[in-house]
Amino acid sequence: MADQLELRFRQAMSAFHLAQQPVLVAVSAGSDSMVLITLLQRLPQEERPQLAVAYVDHQLRAASQAETAYVEAYCQQHHLPLYQTQWAFTQHPKKGIEAAARDFRYAFFKRVMEANKIPTLITAHHADDQAETVVQKLIRGGRVNRLQGIQPCRPFGGRLQVIRPLLGMRKEELLAYALRHHVRFFDDETNGEDAVQRNRIRHHVIPQLERENPAAVTHINAAASGVRQLLAAVQWAVDREWNQVVSPDRGVNCQRLQRLPAAIQDGVLDRFAPAMTGRQRAQVKQLAANPQRPDGMVACGSFWLVKRQGWLVKANHYPFPVTAPFSLRLTPGNWVMLPTGGMVGLFARSACSVAGPALPVANEPLTVRSRQPGDRLITRAGHQRVKRVLQAARIPKGQRTNWPVVVTTSGEVIAVLGVKYSDLSLTGGDARIGQYIVVYRSATGRRTNGG
Repeated sequence: MADQLELRFRQAMSAFHLAQQPVLVAVSAGSDSMVLITLLQRLPQEERPQLAVAYVDHQLRAASQAETAYVEAYCQQHHLPLYQTQWAFTQHPKKGIEAAARDFRYAFFKRVMEANKIPTLITAHHADDQAETVVQKLIRGGRVNRLQGIQPCRPFGGRLQVIRPLLGMRKEELLAYALRHHVRFFDDETNGEDAVQRNRIRHHVIPQLERENPAAVTHINAAASGVRQLLAAVQWAVDREWNQVVSPDRGVNCQRLQRLPAAIQDGVLDRFAPAMTGRQRAQVKQLAANPQRPDGMVACGSFWLVKRQGWLVKANHYPFPVTAPFSLRLTPGNWVMLPTGGMVGLFARSACSVAGPALPVANEPLTVRSRQPGDRLITRAGHQRVKRVLQAARIPKGQRTNWPVVVTTSGEVIAVLGVKYSDLSLTGGDARIGQYIVVYRSATGRRTNGG
């Protein structure tokens, strides 16, 4: 009679379509990973992936040498390719060693996968790990996307992926399987210590929840699955609404954003500025929804979200005094806040919806900087001194010194922002013309392009 756990594992693996495909199995010599590699080997030949093992000796326990020897002997006995490394004791940090060990481990896995063209990593995370993770995330913060816990399948950089086929199985089931099939493993004595938060959750919180309801772990796992489904629905809605709410060159339309359900608003803002914290996102939503504040900004770490004339734009922030010279690089798809006020961005012409005469610019690095003595604007008729351009536009003398201009890598001025722009593109014959356009917003919110 077939083992019931093996049948369930076979069904779980079938969802990933990995038959005969190369996979890397993370093995630690503990019960979970040793049961995982055993279950994989006991799959029917036609359903079994091509197995290779990755092992890291973290040098955190006295038994690590014995564990390493066991994994080496196991792989040799079962004819499994083994990739292994050692985390030198001298590299261990004094604090945060658990997170550092994980980072080291997964960096090694990724190197092995890329070097050997193995697209899939399989780990032994199970249902109890999932419940502990969800409780831990709930303790640390209430953002819904964190409550999805450990995902059964997730990207791992590039075309790589990580899968967890044991997520539907309890720890006690894996231990019982190991006993039935005489699977040898090593216990990690540090799992019994309460110094780590996850261990405290495992030893005290989860048992208390199970005393309240024996199915608590099952219910937590079901809730995490439900959160993943809801987040997938939110992303579907964000995809559908994105082009109606977000303009590549103008940003997020505040009025249209307000018409969306709160969860979809969060999804739009998280995609637009993924580095925001939950608190920053709440501040941005409040600013976007406030009709009494047509302009304003929210600091978000390395960037700002700025509200101008009903639009939210993401801009780099440079805290220079207005009187200081500046020089800032323009990168496609991004806004830069100017020390003199306003902002400037570089966008693909195909994605730019700003009306007005357009000045395509070369597909080369561009810089916005303060005006320098001797600067000349390049035109069809030759070169015109920027100083004279500003005088003709009646720019106050005190503002001319650091007026923003856009220059090419060769130092040619192609735009005196908000005042005058090169007309080379009108000839249609300049080989330097590319597919980008410079967009400028003054401090009053006025937009022009070609600058």
